[in-house]
Amino acid sequence: MQNLYRKVSLSHFRSRTLYCKPDYSPFALFLLFCIVSYSLSQHLNSNPSLSNFLVDSVTFSAPQAVSISSRFPPTKTLENPKAVVQLLKQLGFSDAHARSTIRIRPKTLFSNIDKTLKPKLQFFQDLGLNGPDLGKFISTHSNVLCSSLERTLIPCVDIIKNTLVNDENNQDLIRTMQQWPYCYGVTSKSELKLKCNIAFLESCGFVGSQLSFLLKRRPSLFFIFYERAAS
Repeated sequence: MQNLYRKVSLSHFRSRTLYCKPDYSPFALFLLFCIVSYSLSQHLNSNPSLSNFLVDSVTFSAPQAVSISSRFPPTKTLENPKAVVQLLKQLGFSDAHARSTIRIRPKTLFSNIDKTLKPKLQFFQDLGLNGPDLGKFISTHSNVLCSSLERTLIPCVDIIKNTLVNDENNQDLIRTMQQWPYCYGVTSKSELKLKCNIAFLESCGFVGSQLSFLLKRRPSLFFIFYERAAS
């Protein structure tokens, strides 16, 4: 009888264990999500030194840091990323500005400081963007850092400056740049688009102050490639 009782009890226990209703409570699901996320991050983190640096230096979240660092081969040294972050902070970038800049343009971490990064940042400083204003501008338009300074940025900005009328201290230039993220050149065709569209608008009667006003109000019109303008 006792053996039969033990068999029945054990059978009942196993059935309850194997066929118990899963726990779908919010806490249980959240706990499961945390465990899976942590496991995946550990599995996918092929560049732990860089991801840890991003978390410690500019307060990236761990998943974001892993996502960015995984785009690069394992780094033996953090000399360049450290120099980049240090430069950005010296120029007045907040942690949020630095995070946004790196998130949009991760390759910034490995840019050549002296040949690439400093000259471009200095270029925008010379236009009147300094401190937090420079940080805000670059953090939302980080793609300008991949544009050629000599072949794209300088020619495009010169065309815009020559089109604007009575622009003291480049205030209209800066506002125009902030309104349209690609107006200072992201591709090699930006200068051509500018020249073609200005010629087309001038042929339509927009000249002088009228052209300047249109550029300040609708800068996107100057970067739409009109076939008629190019012909």
